Amino acid sequence: MFVTRAPSAPDGSLGSEAQEQPKHGILIVDDEPVLVEEISEFLQADGFPVTLAYDGRSALDVFRQAPAGHFAVVLTDLRMPGMTGYALARAIMESVTDATAAEVIVITGHGSPSAQAEAPDGLFAVVQKPVRLSKLAEIVGQAHDAALIRRLAAGAGSGPSNGA
Repeated sequence: MFVTRAPSAPDGSLGSEAQEQPKHGILIVDDEPVLVEEISEFLQADGFPVTLAYDGRSALDVFRQAPAGHFAVVLTDLRMPGMTGYALARAIMESVTDATAAEVIVITGHGSPSAQAEAPDGLFAVVQKPVRLSKLAEIVGQAHDAALIRRLAAGAGSGPSNGA
């Protein structure tokens, strides 16, 4: 199951006047609904459109069914039934190109060295629980910007050349 939410303007409307570059989607994945809702509300207040998923398999389905490049960041719990956050991260990182880059952040309360050793290369961050929402939002913002920079760099390399 998943839910998609767009940020609203302070007056509750969806707002039609963008004052800055629109933010790309954030996919939040955790099997703890209360935590997902809390993170979602905080990120929406920062202007991020969010989609929620409550397990790794449904998150992967949502990611694959979305238009290419829709999600700039996937924020996932490590330990979930059916598919771990690391397995989800691997599947997502294998399915994107630099032109559709998505950064993956894994949140975990399991900070053991063996859990860290299992982390796939290419993760944007592994964040230990508990984490302040303001710090998490900062990390998500950095990951969002990193994904967009990768996309811009990929686009710059594929345009027509100005050869003389």
